[in-house]
Amino acid sequence: MEYVAVDDKFGESGTPDEMLTNYHLRATDIMAKVYAVLQRKSGAPKQRYCQSCGMPLTDEVTSDNPDYCKYCFADGKFTQECTMEQMIDFCVQFVDEFNKNTGQHLTADEYREQLRQYFPQLKRWQKK
Repeated sequence: MEYVAVDDKFGESGTPDEMLTNYHLRATDIMAKVYAVLQRKSGAPKQRYCQSCGMPLTDEVTSDNPDYCKYCFADGKFTQECTMEQMIDFCVQFVDEFNKNTGQHLTADEYREQLRQYFPQLKRWQKK
């Protein structure tokens, strides 16, 4: 048996929406944790994602750096210097492809909001 629970952190106050985000209680957060447990228990290899744009990494798209796709990283450096928000704006154009691959039906604005929650977890955008 394994539990999927709230992260161990000090209590805070805020709006309900802020609390869902802060404590990772949105449906996407819970699904990600459940999938991680199922994947670990099944023994399947863990899916890797580009640590800049979030694209699933396959042998076909992985760059010379195993953390990034070839579209974000080549020849030992990022292919473009941008802010996290600029990367989000760029990725939102692929919302239809994301919906097709995941079976979701997100609008561009909903997808943008999900990316704003997800990208700070990626290596490139973590605060140093």
